[in-house]
Amino acid sequence: MKKTIRNVALAVCLGLSITALSATASNIFTDTFNYTVGQSLEDQTNWSGLNSGSQPQVASGNLSVPGLAPSTGNMASWESGNIREALASFAPQTSGTVFFSFAFRVDSLPTATTYSFSLANNNTFYAASVWLRTSGTQFEIGLSNRSNSAVTYASDLLDAGSTYFLVGSYDLENFTSELWLNPDSSTFGSAVPTSTLSATGGTDLATISQFLIRGANGSPAMTMDELRIGSTWASVTPIPEPSTYAALFGLLALGFVAWRRRR
Repeated sequence: MKKTIRNVALAVCLGLSITALSATASNIFTDTFNYTVGQSLEDQTNWSGLNSGSQPQVASGNLSVPGLAPSTGNMASWESGNIREALASFAPQTSGTVFFSFAFRVDSLPTATTYSFSLANNNTFYAASVWLRTSGTQFEIGLSNRSNSAVTYASDLLDAGSTYFLVGSYDLENFTSELWLNPDSSTFGSAVPTSTLSATGGTDLATISQFLIRGANGSPAMTMDELRIGSTWASVTPIPEPSTYAALFGLLALGFVAWRRRR
């Protein structure tokens, strides 16, 4: 019995380790906002500012997503309306699919229809743009393939003050965008599930090298956490570290052996 338990534990740990290594290898950029609270986001490494307005800042605390690797560091937050846009830069991607993910919370409802997040290149060309609009006392989330192309909205009505998890992508081969709103945690670190929204249209964008945080007239106040950019679904939906599972499995195995001995 001990040998069987040991072999199963080793197999589980090996499988989880391979998954973790694969996700790490395909990661392009991760920011846990582990900076000094109150500092401007654009003053941090890999970030820059664009246009005028109040700047997104580092805020204390975290937004948690069940089933996802635990949040660390701090968060980023910004006021409603016009803000000085923040751009995270990473190595230019010219092939495959670029995925992004983050946890977010709308702290005040939008007063106009605007896009708040997007993949980008050269501070000018945007793709997989995420839109927000108010619906009664709630809000809706939409997707456009390019920031100036048609927007499609999800049927979900969302609440200000609640935390949501968003995954998006832009396919640099087929020039299409997809969006996942609160994907099932059983898909984290594994295969790509069916998307909530998809979008086409607009001029093809051949290079992605930035992620944009945007605020315009009517944009809501927002908070975001755990920004990830990667070339695979698994790299932007990481599960807890294998060591966590290994420790848990080890404790269960030891408990079972002790129980068998008492029997």
